[in-house]
Amino acid sequence: MERTGSRRFFIAIGIQALILAVLGMSLLLTYRNGSEVLLAVQPVDPRDPLRGDYITFSLKDVSRISLEGKTFRWRKGEDVYVSLVSDGKYMRSGDVSKKKPEGKTIFLKGTIENASDKSISVKYGIEEYFIPEGIGRNLSFWDKDVSAKVAIDKDGKAVLKQIYIDDKAWP
Repeated sequence: MERTGSRRFFIAIGIQALILAVLGMSLLLTYRNGSEVLLAVQPVDPRDPLRGDYITFSLKDVSRISLEGKTFRWRKGEDVYVSLVSDGKYMRSGDVSKKKPEGKTIFLKGTIENASDKSISVKYGIEEYFIPEGIGRNLSFWDKDVSAKVAIDKDGKAVLKQIYIDDKAWP
């Protein structure tokens, strides 16, 4: 009886470890093999006393999207696919759809956080960047050109690779 209980315990632990390994592998594959794009960033908050040093930011021209000319009804919590187009140095939002784009289009998959008749606010899961402790205390982004290098896989899942301040890798 004791052997059966311990066997079940180790099987349960093994399944959980396997799930974590698969999730980690998925992020690693996106990081290594995803299409790299540069997105303009607008920092929001460099420090939280409970969570430590990190940057919360919105992606300029990608986090808030105008719905001018769009006929869909958008609701909070819906998945959305945002095609990216080049706009000089950075990428910006192009077409917005409820369906995954076909072809070789680079796009982000996100979730609608807020929706109105005129615009939607979208979260992509890459809006926070944790930084080494102590660096965020005296940091100010407000007068800087801040951008993020992001790797995107074929399903629109993104992984944040690097933050740049005035075109220099940071930290």
